[in-house]
Amino acid sequence: MALNSSRLILNIWENGGIADLDEEVETTAPWEVYEQFNDLMAESPYLSEDVIISVIENLSFTDLMVKLLMIANPHVIESDEVMDALYDREPPMPESYIDQILAEEGSISQLTLLRADVAADYHLVRNTGESIKRNYRRDTVNDYALDSLINFVSRQDELTDRYELADIYLTNGMFDDMQNCLDDIPNQFELSDQEYDDHQNYLDLYAIAEDLAELGTSIGQLDSNEVSLLNTIAGLNRPGISQMAVALLKANDPDEFIWDEIILAPDPGGEKSGQDNTKDKPAISQKVFSIYPNPAFSFVTVAYTVEENLHKQLSVVIHGSDGSKVIEQNLYGYTNEVIVDLTKLSSGIYTVSLMGDGKRIATEKLNLLD
Repeated sequence: MALNSSRLILNIWENGGIADLDEEVETTAPWEVYEQFNDLMAESPYLSEDVIISVIENLSFTDLMVKLLMIANPHVIESDEVMDALYDREPPMPESYIDQILAEEGSISQLTLLRADVAADYHLVRNTGESIKRNYRRDTVNDYALDSLINFVSRQDELTDRYELADIYLTNGMFDDMQNCLDDIPNQFELSDQEYDDHQNYLDLYAIAEDLAELGTSIGQLDSNEVSLLNTIAGLNRPGISQMAVALLKANDPDEFIWDEIILAPDPGGEKSGQDNTKDKPAISQKVFSIYPNPAFSFVTVAYTVEENLHKQLSVVIHGSDGSKVIEQNLYGYTNEVIVDLTKLSSGIYTVSLMGDGKRIATEKLNLLD
């Protein structure tokens, strides 16, 4: 209830409740620009980043209008996309205007506070939901526990919840229900191009997972085409699907399978300046970090490879869904595999991070089952 209420308030106030305001601003003609500017100022500080980008890119709005709107909506200054659009504006903005805009950096607008309230409510609701699901999964006494779990997850309204429901059906051998759940996703959600591609890969993954479940625990049951497909999906480095592909490859051949995941180094830039930050970027280094099996039960293996002598101390840190640190274990050597004991943790979603001198190098999501 709290989440729905805060979302409703956010939807009413953000952009004045106009869902396509950015498109309206984008097509504002020169003879309409002053009226549109006044309307936008009246909606400040509740304008979204997309609307401000549309203002910047529509040259009907003068530099002064752009400056005033950005100062009136200081939260947009934190957006790299907004600042990139500002620096790319032609002809360039006066430096004095940019300095005045940047002087507002760090100011907190009402839209920022509303978004924070929604995020806090979302975090609370999701954590409560995870606790409820965990109790249902642990209940091995009552026959209704599985039905209760399915009914609860079925009422969740996010795309990831649909795939979690498919996981439950898969785990419990309810393959027809699993397929119906997957087939209905394009009808329930307006998928982006990336989400649609991910969904097609999920269909392949669940089909292979069903084959493995039906064939039992024998080693090497997948044919060469299935193995090749799983390797391709794993190499996409997409959240969820790549981890599932790696887990299936490991399940198919736990003794022989080794997956070296390429982790891209974070961009050390990020300072907001008028210069092209793509220049003089350091070459991307490759780091290997993987966890398996995933999903896991009692133990997880952490495999890693980092550049020698780059860090004095490596460690693996596991955080719960509420952000609390639940495990920290020092690592030795720059290329190694270690087993982490998970028996003291409850089932749920965890974040496993490879740390170097206290700074995060790479992160993976871990699904811990009972």
